[in-house]
Amino acid sequence: MALERRIDRTWPLSTETALEATVAALALAGIAIRSIRSQFTLFKFEVFRNLNFSAAVFYNFLVGALLFTTIVFLPALSEGPLGYDATEAGLALSPRGIGTMATMLAVHYLIDRIDNRALLGTGLVITVGAFVLMSRVPPDGGEIWLAAASAIQGVGVGLLFTPLSTLAFSTLDAKLRTDAAGVYSLLRQLGCATGVAVMTTLLQARIHSNSLRMFDAAAGASSPSEALSHGVLAAYTGCFQTMAIITAVTLPGILLFRVLRTDSAAPTVA
Repeated sequence: MALERRIDRTWPLSTETALEATVAALALAGIAIRSIRSQFTLFKFEVFRNLNFSAAVFYNFLVGALLFTTIVFLPALSEGPLGYDATEAGLALSPRGIGTMATMLAVHYLIDRIDNRALLGTGLVITVGAFVLMSRVPPDGGEIWLAAASAIQGVGVGLLFTPLSTLAFSTLDAKLRTDAAGVYSLLRQLGCATGVAVMTTLLQARIHSNSLRMFDAAAGASSPSEALSHGVLAAYTGCFQTMAIITAVTLPGILLFRVLRTDSAAPTVA
């Protein structure tokens, strides 16, 4: 609720949002304390002792945040400042789904032949490139540009899901995998909510900042409404640029993963 209430609002935090965030923090702390002191627990916190799983959870959270934010932003961008109708917006965005589906089918044949860290790194690099393209979408005639960026992002995302799941569970004890699966799914959902809330707040702040310069921009535009539209477009593209930077910064983290070797993992028979 705290994350959802933050959408479309600027700082400082309202009393309601601060109260909801406090309750969430106290509840999480209570769950952690109870799990340590008693046998009852919602999940085993020891899953986070596994470095592969902890790193995979972080990237899973990040992928959920970036992907879901893009899913929310692109239709609003297409039918807002870019002025597409519903059909044009759908055609510009659909290549992402096609790219993801095709890539995940291909990864099925590559996952046992290529280092999972290489697949993950390639997926992150491609995702960065897609965000850079989205941040440079032209205000006029950008349908093909946006469709290409969506398709590239779909390829990048398709390279992330399977390697992440494989790395997360490959070195985890079998007895912990049930708890780990729940945590893994939960963190992706929290990533989706957090990403949309944070980036929407940033978007609104940028739109507000651009609107203060609207009249200066209107001097070179045909009307104040056109200047405002350019300001909104600049806010969206700025957010995509921020997401590209965030993704690029996390690239070195893939070195934390340790790949389980099949030959060394096999038990020795006396």
